[in-house]
Amino acid sequence: MSGPRTDRAYPETFRLSTPSGRLIAHVAPALGGELCGLQIVRGGVAHELLYRGMNFGPTDDWIGRAPILWPATGRNYPAGSEPTASTFRAIPLGWTHRGTAYPMQVHGFARDLPWRLEDRSESTVRLLLHSSLSTRAFYPFDFEFSLLYALTNLGLSLTHTITARGSNDGPMPFSIGNHITFRVPLLPESDPARTILKTSGRRLLGVDATGRLNGDVTPNRYFSHGHALLELEPRKVYAFSAYDDGPIATLEDPSAGLTIRLTHRPDRWPESVHNPFVFWGDPAAGFVSLEPWVGTFNSLATGLGIIELPPGESFRWQLDIDVADRGERESR
Repeated sequence: MSGPRTDRAYPETFRLSTPSGRLIAHVAPALGGELCGLQIVRGGVAHELLYRGMNFGPTDDWIGRAPILWPATGRNYPAGSEPTASTFRAIPLGWTHRGTAYPMQVHGFARDLPWRLEDRSESTVRLLLHSSLSTRAFYPFDFEFSLLYALTNLGLSLTHTITARGSNDGPMPFSIGNHITFRVPLLPESDPARTILKTSGRRLLGVDATGRLNGDVTPNRYFSHGHALLELEPRKVYAFSAYDDGPIATLEDPSAGLTIRLTHRPDRWPESVHNPFVFWGDPAAGFVSLEPWVGTFNSLATGLGIIELPPGESFRWQLDIDVADRGERESR
């Protein structure tokens, strides 16, 4: 869903662990504040679950790991642009606010900025991102973005708290998500042919080649019951909506006894069209993304799928990544 991105030199990372030692996480404040490693420990050996986890070398393909998507999910095309499947990559991305045009890179700028370490413990780390002169060149609002990573024996929780400063002269629009990407196969002994993807959204929204909703809506006939990972169309975008309960997505690998379950809960949803999960990947190339979103494509440019946060108010979004390991119990 995103073009290549060149990493900086090997960044400073902070290691999170719990007394049981079954899970380990790594966070890189200077590299967009992102989760850059998530490992499960079996028999004293740590196995990386993220695609390109703890790999900061250059690549011409998808960078992987788990970048934070804010204040935009996907691409935003400025008013008047007419992207096509053959020209969209050459069109400068951006949006307009109160008659002024602003650039906006794919998935926003939070993933490309250094975050400040606020505090940490053995199992938690809290990071902070503030508005600045550089962010106002893209996004004319003052904000504070706090992100708490907390590791437990069950998995990892990410609590995002975004505050719109009282100095803003109107509501602050944004969408938010995480491009978390898992390895294929998940573990060395895994069988990708037996791995399945699930999510319970009742509708599948059509997305065109330029990364915009095309108006097509079809029932989610396959992923609600389990879709074979290897049958995922390479690098096709699957956007899901209409969840009756809280949005849930799972990656189930019975060959390794491993299930990864993602749930997320914002304190409010966008009032217009939105897609709480997006699947995208290329199993043959070794990766699959189960992306939780609060928003939709082209949201800043169209006003669809956005949160509008009044001055002085805060927005909270919690993402839980649970890792159930039956194989670990059976190996004891």
